[in-house]
Amino acid sequence: MLSIAVDVQGPELPGRYVKEFGVTYPVVVDRANIFAGAVLGQRVIPLWSLLDENGVLVASRAAGPGRKTFQTLETLLARPPVPVEKRGSEGGKTRQDFEDAVGARPQDLGAWVGLIHVALQSDGLEAAGAVVKAALKALPEQKILYMIRADLALRRGEKSEALEALKTGLELDPEDWLIHKQIWCVEHPERFYEGGVDYRWQRKTIQNERSRKDKHSVNNSKGNRDF
Repeated sequence: MLSIAVDVQGPELPGRYVKEFGVTYPVVVDRANIFAGAVLGQRVIPLWSLLDENGVLVASRAAGPGRKTFQTLETLLARPPVPVEKRGSEGGKTRQDFEDAVGARPQDLGAWVGLIHVALQSDGLEAAGAVVKAALKALPEQKILYMIRADLALRRGEKSEALEALKTGLELDPEDWLIHKQIWCVEHPERFYEGGVDYRWQRKTIQNERSRKDKHSVNNSKGNRDF
């Protein structure tokens, strides 16, 4: 079992809950929502995914722990693994490998993400930021790139730039609640990391946001009437 926490601010803040509840299974932090967002295409949390012993994705659902989830998992676990051909490792790629890939396939999001990663690891934040900028020129509608931009901005201590990137990503997909909640976490950390997650505040905030959106829509419809 592996738990993946999506938190653009890094491992320190969600790590408090790992310590508080004495979690013993591995927990990793996906700062830019690569797995849930880019790989699985999920827009809400919680969610679970099941991979078999061959690394094949069997199923993924937007749901938390519960009887129905456990029944589904028991059914899936009873099935034999999907036979797959032996594949070579994708590891060990160099920056030049990824640069060649994006040169040949500029619309390949995976190649851009790989290039950003190796640039960050080998050359630092500035180099990774330059790759993100180039990636956004090629793929301006990819919201995951704005998550990555926000991650890099926060690593540099640029909170306002990070929020701008997150909000731009949300504009591309207003129903992406993973990005939506990351904005809340950055703007209101006290609602998520101090004394537990404040779900009542989240519900109230959603109601207020929807109310403002409805009023804006009504005002626009009035302004667009033909006289």
